[in-house]
Amino acid sequence: VLVGFERMLCLISQILAEGITQKLTHTDLLKRVYPIVRFYYKEVSPKNNYWFKLTKSKGEFFDFLISAVYELGGDNIEKLGDYFFNEFSLNSKYWSKNVQRKIIKSLFVHGFNREKSITHLRSLENSMLDGHDVDGRITECSQHSELWLILNEPLEAEKWLKQTIQESIGVGY
Repeated sequence: VLVGFERMLCLISQILAEGITQKLTHTDLLKRVYPIVRFYYKEVSPKNNYWFKLTKSKGEFFDFLISAVYELGGDNIEKLGDYFFNEFSLNSKYWSKNVQRKIIKSLFVHGFNREKSITHLRSLENSMLDGHDVDGRITECSQHSELWLILNEPLEAEKWLKQTIQESIGVGY
């Protein structure tokens, strides 16, 4: 598992180096990011300590990828964002709402289309609280509120902050 992760980091680093030097060796971005995005599409024993640690860093891993693609310039961030959103739909079991929010945030900060970001963020709202205990619902609402602030939507942020408070009133355990 670790060797595969290191390989993905090398692929991201190649993209980053090409972006910094503006010397592209490959033109099809989506073919290059395909194995990187799908790295976490594995069924690994939950007892595997390495896998547990790698899944905890999933948001940061994809933030690194987005930062590298950003350096390529052009419409590459838009292509990558659209690709991520498609993957979220097609392979939803591998994408927690939290990781999706982290990716939306990173994409937006790196210049991704605001309206697409908002549309996808709204799509999370119907099911993001499902299956969570009180603490999980509070965390989801709070993180959702923070992202609405980043997207410069203070009314939505306030709505989710109020929802955070409402969830905290629930019976815990």
